[in-house]
Amino acid sequence: MCPFVRDNGELAGVVVGGNFTSLGGIETQGVAMYDPNTNNITPLPGLLGKVSAVYCDQDTDTVYVGGDFKGANSTNAVAWVGMTGWQNLPFAGFNGPVDTIAKAPNGNIIFGGTFTGLGNTTAPVKKDQQIVNLASANITSGSTTEEDGFNEPNSIVCPTPGQDEAGSTWLLEDKTPGFWRADLNFGFQPTKLRLWNTHRNGRGTKTFRFTALPLNGIMNMTYNNPDTGKKTPCDADGARCPLSDNTSLPYQDFEFYNIVGMSAFQIDISDWYGDGAGLNGIELFQDDIYAYAVPDLNEPNCANIKLGSNSTPTGPWLTAPSGQSQSQYLTIDLASEDVQSAGTSVVFRPNIRQRGNYSVTVYTPGCLQDNSCDRRGIANVTGVFTEGGSPTPPQQISQTNNFDKYDQIYDGPVDVNTDSFRATVTLAPYTQQDEEILLVAQRVRFAPTNYTGGLNGLFEFDPASGSTLTDFSKSAFDQAGTNLQPEAVVTSLAVVGGISYIGGNFSDIAGIFQNIFSITDGNATSLPNGGLNAQVATFQVFGDLLYIGGNFTNTATGNVAGLNNFAAYDTVSRSWLALGSGVRGQVNTIVPLELNITENQPETCITVNGHFDRLEAFESAPALPVQGFGVWVPSRQNWLQNLDLATRRITGKLSTATNITGSKPLLAGTISSQGVPGAQGAVELTSDPLQLNSLGVKIQPEPVASPKRKRAINGQDVS
Repeated sequence: MCPFVRDNGELAGVVVGGNFTSLGGIETQGVAMYDPNTNNITPLPGLLGKVSAVYCDQDTDTVYVGGDFKGANSTNAVAWVGMTGWQNLPFAGFNGPVDTIAKAPNGNIIFGGTFTGLGNTTAPVKKDQQIVNLASANITSGSTTEEDGFNEPNSIVCPTPGQDEAGSTWLLEDKTPGFWRADLNFGFQPTKLRLWNTHRNGRGTKTFRFTALPLNGIMNMTYNNPDTGKKTPCDADGARCPLSDNTSLPYQDFEFYNIVGMSAFQIDISDWYGDGAGLNGIELFQDDIYAYAVPDLNEPNCANIKLGSNSTPTGPWLTAPSGQSQSQYLTIDLASEDVQSAGTSVVFRPNIRQRGNYSVTVYTPGCLQDNSCDRRGIANVTGVFTEGGSPTPPQQISQTNNFDKYDQIYDGPVDVNTDSFRATVTLAPYTQQDEEILLVAQRVRFAPTNYTGGLNGLFEFDPASGSTLTDFSKSAFDQAGTNLQPEAVVTSLAVVGGISYIGGNFSDIAGIFQNIFSITDGNATSLPNGGLNAQVATFQVFGDLLYIGGNFTNTATGNVAGLNNFAAYDTVSRSWLALGSGVRGQVNTIVPLELNITENQPETCITVNGHFDRLEAFESAPALPVQGFGVWVPSRQNWLQNLDLATRRITGKLSTATNITGSKPLLAGTISSQGVPGAQGAVELTSDPLQLNSLGVKIQPEPVASPKRKRAINGQDVS
C-alpha cells in the first residue's frame, strides 16, 4: 500500500495492490484505490495478474506498479499517472516479475525482482571459458600407489595428450578407493570439469564424485554419454559420475549443474577398471574472465594457451594472504617521493577470445582485514581495450574501503587477443598524493555485455528523461545487477541516509557479498561480514536502523550470533544487531505498529510476520511458542510477549502498513485484538483510545496457483 498524494498536495487515495479479485465487495483485479475517509473502493481495471509492489511518487504524480501481470501493453511494470489511467513505461516493463520498487537518492525509480531484460527485449546468452590455474594449487591425494613415476598427484595437471606413462599419470593402490584434492589461493566458480582417464595396463577410474570445499558440498554434474551421445545427469544417489574406459576418447567433459563458489575441491574415486583406478589428466574451466595481480593465479603456462591471462608487477610488491577476501593480492609501501614517480604499477592482461562489448571491473580488497585503513591511498587506473585505440582517461579509485569492493572502469568494445594486440589495464599510484601510502592490487574482471538485455534483477529508470537508457553501464544499480550471479532475485529495496540497500536471494560473481549489499557513491559495497548467509525477504526502516527478515541464521562469514531470520543493521555504526536471538522459521514481512507500552505514551513497535513457531531464547528470556507473529519493542530490546505489561493482546499477521498525513495509520493483514476478532483484510489503528478497528474492507484472495518464482513468501496478499 501507499498513499497517492497528487502533485497539488491532495490525497487521491491509498493504492492497494496484491493477489486478489475483489476489494470491499468490489470486483477489481490485483489493484485498487481506497478512500480512508469514506471507505469507498475505486477499481483500477486493466491489469491481469498479481501486484507485488507499489510506489507513490508525488514529484511525478505517478504510481509505479510492479508484479507478475500483463496490462496496458506492458508486462510486470506499469504506471498510473494522475487520475488519467494506466500508461506504458518507455521500456514496456520486464521479462520477469517485479518484487519491489523504491526511489533512489537521485530521484530515479529503482525496480527489483526476477528479470533479465526489459519487457520488449531478449537478454543475450554468452559464455566464455577460462582455465582455472591448478598448477599453483596445493595438490594432495589419498591411497596413492607407491610405484615410482605414478605416485605424484601433481603429474596430471596440464596433461600431455597421448602420454599415459610415468611422470604424466597418477595411480591409486590396487583395488582401493582414494581421492585427489586441490587447494587454491583464490576463489573460483567452475562450470566444467575435464578428465583424462588412464588406460595403463587395463586400469582406470570407473566412478567418481566432485566435492566443493570448504562448503563440503557434493556437486551435481551432467555429461555426454559416449554410448548414446545424449547429455546425461550423473547418478543422483551420491552424485557419482561414470568415466569411460574407451581408449578412443581422449577425455570427457562434465558440466556443473549449479555454479558454486569454492576455493578447493576433492575428487573421490569409488570404483575402477582392472586392477585399480587412476587419472591421466585434469582441467577445470570457468566462465569468468579474470586477470590477477599475483602472476601465479592466472592461467597456467603449461596449459599450452598462447595468449592466456597474465600480469606484470613493476616494483617491490609483496604477496598478501587472501584473509577475508576472495584471493591473494599484492601490496607495496610507497614513500611520498615514490608515489610521484612512474616506477610502480601492475599491468593486467586478460584472455579475450571473442570480440564484443565488455564491462571491466577492478576489485579492491578491504582494509580492515590487514589493518591498513589508515595507510591506504588512491590508485590511478587506465586501460587500452581496442587495437589502435587510445588509453582511457585516468580514473582514481580510493582504496580506503573497509570491505571488498569493485569499481567499473570501462564498458564498451574490447578486441580479441592477437600476436599484435592485447587489452590491458594498468594500476599505479595516483601521483597527486604527498604522503606515504600502501597500495594494493588484486584482480580485474571482463564481463561480456549486451545493451538490449543483460539485466539481472535490478533496473534504474529516470522519469525525467522520458526514454529508456539501454546503456546499462551508466547506472550503478543496473551494473550491480550484472555483477550478481545469474538468476538473482531482488526482494527488497530501501534508502537510509542517502544509501540504497538491496536484499534478496543472490550472491555476487566475485564472491564478496551474499543476499544484501548497499550502493554508496555509485559503487556496490558489501555490508560487514559479507552480508547474510541466506535469503532476505523484507526490509523495514525505522530511524537509522534497517530491520531485516528472511530465512538466514547468521552473516555470510558466520561471525555474529543471534541473527536468526530477524535482525537489524545500524546504518550509522555499520554494524549488525541481534534482536533477542531472532525467531525459529522464515520471516516474510516486518510491519511497524504503534502500541501503548507505557501508559498514554504510544511508541512504535515492530511486528514480525511469517512461518515461524518460536521466539528464540536469549539472556534470561525463555523461548516462547508463537504462531508466526511477534512484536519487538525497540525501547525495551525485548519481545512484547516477554514483557509483563497490561497491553492489548494482539495476534494474527500483518502484511503491510502505510501512514497517511492527517489520518490514521492503515494496516493490512489478519488481526485479532480483543474487541476486534478476525479483522481480516484492512484495519486501522486509532489513538483515542488506542486500538485496532476493522474497516469492513474484505479481501477476496486469488486462488493459489503453482509457484513460478524462487521467492517463497506465502500469505502476502496485499502490498
